[in-house]
Formats: sequence, C-alpha cells, structure tokens
Amino acid sequence: EMYNYNNRRKNACDSDYMILSPHVCVFRDLHDDFLDEPFLTSVITIPAPNRNGAAREVSPAVMSRVMKSRLRKMFAVAAAHGYSSLVLGAWGCGAFGHDPYNVAKYFYDILMDEEYHKYFRTIAFAIIDRGEKKNFHAFADVFQNVGTICTNDTSETVTLVPGFYQTNHPFITYNFSQENISPENKGYSYGTTKNGIPFMAEIWEQTDGDRAVAFYLPVIEDFMKLEGVPLANEATDTKTFFVQKPVKAFHALCVGMADGGMVDDLSVLFAYVRFLEEYNLLAFSTDLQNAYAFLLTDVTGHDLIAITISLTIEGETVASTPLSWIPFHHLSPKRTHLRLV
Repeated sequence: EMYNYNNRRKNACDSDYMILSPHVCVFRDLHDDFLDEPFLTSVITIPAPNRNGAAREVSPAVMSRVMKSRLRKMFAVAAAHGYSSLVLGAWGCGAFGHDPYNVAKYFYDILMDEEYHKYFRTIAFAIIDRGEKKNFHAFADVFQNVGTICTNDTSETVTLVPGFYQTNHPFITYNFSQENISPENKGYSYGTTKNGIPFMAEIWEQTDGDRAVAFYLPVIEDFMKLEGVPLANEATDTKTFFVQKPVKAFHALCVGMADGGMVDDLSVLFAYVRFLEEYNLLAFSTDLQNAYAFLLTDVTGHDLIAITISLTIEGETVASTPLSWIPFHHLSPKRTHLRLV
C-alpha cells in the first residue's frame, strides 16, 4: 500500500507515508545466529528520499527540509504510541546515497536542538559499517558530546574521527606569474572536504562591483558520467538556471594550466554545484542558480574542473560562501632565480 501510494504521487522525495509494525518477532542476533529467547519489538518503516534515484536533482536546502520534517513525524509517531526507547540507524546513507554527516546533523538538530530527545528514555544509533566506517565516524563526530560511543557491544574509548582527511585525489598545483594578478583578484582559499576531495577557490570583484568565485576540484568521474542524462527540473522544488559563459573572467589560479574546454552539460554542472552545496562551500540565497565550468589540466598533468559562480548580479546577492580568503600578495609561486657570475 505504501509503495502504491508513493508511485501514484510521482514526487522526487516520495511522501511521509510510514508504517508502524508492532509485535515484530526478533529471533536472530547480529551475527545471524538464533537467539536462545526470541523477543518482540516494534518497527517504524519510513524510507528516505533516494539520492541515487528520483531525488538525485533535489537541492540540498529542499532535501534538508524534507528529511527533517520526516524525522519529526517519525519521532512524533513513536512518542504518541508510548515508545520510550529507540534504535536508529544511518538513515538513507547506504544505497540511497545520503552524506552521513548531513544525516547525522539532521538527527542532532531534531533530537538535541529541538529537544525531541525529551520524549524518550533511551536512544541508540546502531551503525552497521564496513571498510572505512564513514557512517560510524560521522555519527560519532556529531554526537560525541552528548552520548556514549560504543563498539562491538561494549562501551569503550574510541577514536571518533581520524585526525586527518585522507584523499585519493592529487592536490591542485598552480603555476602562474604574480604579474597575472589584477586589482580585481581579491584572494584565494584551499582545503579538503570531509569526504577527502581537495579543492582550491578564488574570489574576484569586477569593475561594476559584482563578485564571483571559482572552485577548482579534481574531475569526479561519477559526475562526468551524468553527461546526457536529462535534468528534470519538475522533480525538484527549486528552479535551476545555469548561466554559461564562453570565456574566462578574472581567473588567476588556472593561468598556465591547459584548457580542456567548456562543460556545457547541465546534469554534470548540477552535480558539481550540488556537491559544493552539500559540503557547505556554497549556498544560493535565491531560487535562481548560476554556474559555468571548464576543464583544465594542471602543470603536473592532473585533470581538474573549474566551477564559477556569481555571488552578486547587478548588486543583488544571489549566493555566498563561508570560505576565508588569503590575499594574493601573500601567495608566492615558485620563481626561477638567475645569477650571473
């Protein structure tokens, strides 16, 4: 019935339809062995939007609103039926493709900031993880100050998150002359996202006062594979409009890099912009979104993409970034020193 209801609605995020199943018999343990004594519990079934499916193009702002609303309703149902203990999981962080840090923060915002935890005596997050344990570390990081971190059935001191973000991508290498810096170039920044993607960024202010930012990222193959996939705006609750320009503007970090041409596929552009939004590098303040991109190869032969966003258009703020900027005069690219003897 729930699947039929969602299929009839044809909404990218499906619906808040949920199923409460009381008296579910549990007869196996976490190792799939039979329990000596089975026990009864209740289960609430409520799917997250599918980030790898119908909800692929939903903006982070809309997704955050949908996920939090769905969590509030789920907690309300549990409290209304008198349940005092909850076992929760990394909701939507598996096949549905949600970022675990975002989902952990949704839970934290509802349970702690909005104080839904007061309706329950015990709340446990049972995070089944393999490999790098990204889901576990994300939830442990977000809830580290309000709960007990457990592993292997026992409470113990654990390393919540590594002291570094490991990346499988090379760092971006710039190579340009200081003479390429104009008064419009205000500064640059760099870092690594929580999922290990290195980036550089630069900001400039044009002669008319409008500001723009360019983000430099490694080419992400999963995004490039979206080329040719239709961008169905009707599946989102936000308008998307990408401004594509034929030439570079006041870009400085890419001077000396090989130009691989413009990226004109909207689905590819949308994937990169959504990535910047999801990792809080960028936020649009209106429904009008803009971006253009071109491919590059840096001096070490690594393929990059530069995504340029207008922060202001005709004096109106349309987007923002929380990055801090280092003035370009502090940047000292390598120079060749000649000595005559």
